[in-house]
Amino acid sequence: MEHMTSKFESPEELFLKKLKLVPGTRIKFIKRAILTSSELPVGTEIEGILRNEVKIGKPVYFTDTNQVVSNISAVGQKNGGIFFKTDTSVYQLITTPEPIEIKTLTMVDWKKELEIHIKKGYGDWDVMNNRVPPEDDPTNLMMKNSGLNPGDQVIYFSDGKERLGTLLKDGTGFSILDTKGDKNGIVAILNDLNGWIRKV
Repeated sequence: MEHMTSKFESPEELFLKKLKLVPGTRIKFIKRAILTSSELPVGTEIEGILRNEVKIGKPVYFTDTNQVVSNISAVGQKNGGIFFKTDTSVYQLITTPEPIEIKTLTMVDWKKELEIHIKKGYGDWDVMNNRVPPEDDPTNLMMKNSGLNPGDQVIYFSDGKERLGTLLKDGTGFSILDTKGDKNGIVAILNDLNGWIRKV
């Protein structure tokens, strides 16, 4: 008879599961104490959308900031607060985790903004001839409404495969610079069969 084995989860790991600190969740930490040397002073706030699930023994990364909380070594409650210990510091979890919907841009989004654009009286060539103010440009509005900004790391589907890149904006409008150094236009990506774009 085969023996079934299961991974033992410590009380701390079970506590973390209850907190639901999973990718796509916006949270906020504040540094409460320094245990050894640390570049960040007490009182430093770190806030962002989680890239990875918060786990014991792992660092915390965010999708919208370069800040990192180093490897979590312990977690617990004290006086009603939730605290995380790393090798160098103690952080308090300030905000209650809230799931963030990661918007995926598709041709539907582009057509919606284009319809609004046309209802305002603009013609087919007005955008290309710089006759549309930035606040009425359909691509600008689509990006704004989707929370995408120049410099964001994105993943997109084009030419039958998923690709990674960086969202850019210059005098010719929005584009994506992929990891191979090629630029791809936003509308061209969305016009592609099953094309889509979203923030990493």
